[in-house]
Amino acid sequence: MFHSYADVTKWFTPRNPAKGKQLTSFLRMFVEDGIPVIYFATPSHKGEALCRIHPDDTVEFVASVATLRARIVTVGSTLPKVMRFWFARISKGRYACVPLTLGGRYGDPKGGYEYFPGLKFNMSSGACLNPLEYEEDPERKKLWLACLRQFKKNIHTRAKLGALDAFCASLTMPITEKPQWDSEGWRNKLYGCIRNNTVDNEILIGFAASASPWPFWGSSKAKVDGQKILDAMNSVCDEQSRAMRVMFGALRERRT
Repeated sequence: MFHSYADVTKWFTPRNPAKGKQLTSFLRMFVEDGIPVIYFATPSHKGEALCRIHPDDTVEFVASVATLRARIVTVGSTLPKVMRFWFARISKGRYACVPLTLGGRYGDPKGGYEYFPGLKFNMSSGACLNPLEYEEDPERKKLWLACLRQFKKNIHTRAKLGALDAFCASLTMPITEKPQWDSEGWRNKLYGCIRNNTVDNEILIGFAASASPWPFWGSSKAKVDGQKILDAMNSVCDEQSRAMRVMFGALRERRT
């Protein structure tokens, strides 16, 4: 287990630096520009970087939230074997990094810090160097909630008129992949639709794909109707609420 940068440099002596050195079944260490970097990786596949370890004993977590969500079980079970940190789910789409050196307990998100790419800790003490805090703007919050209500009302009206059911019946193309609402493209699309009160086929297809448990519309298991689109819309908007409020200015991020 690593407690400092010195521990890492003593351990990291790979036979082939280009291939890195295995830490666990799913974590592998490489060196980039002189900095040790831990990747989600196997001997045959190098995925996304999880964190960088700097000479001043700072560990900087750099993985995207989408990657963390997909790998949360892997990170939760393997990272504490490497260093005294682990990740916990706060709510849908939100995670905390918990330093176990400061009394944090495995399996408990209390004592953790909300995750964002770039979150930094002192490896030895577990102290967070740039915690994320929020400041609410009441007037902007009212404006945002008004936009959100109008957007949802627009889609509910389509459902009452039967337009959503007709839209679902017209879907024939295969679902190549589920929308990653945490990604910049999908989140910006959703935010723009809410702010401008616009509903187009792309956003409806996104909701329909999120509601479908099967990769092809033609399967009986993949049938999506208007109600499922409404349920998916509510779920996605709840999941992305904090991020979109930050984009709108209803919440302001403060990083010390």
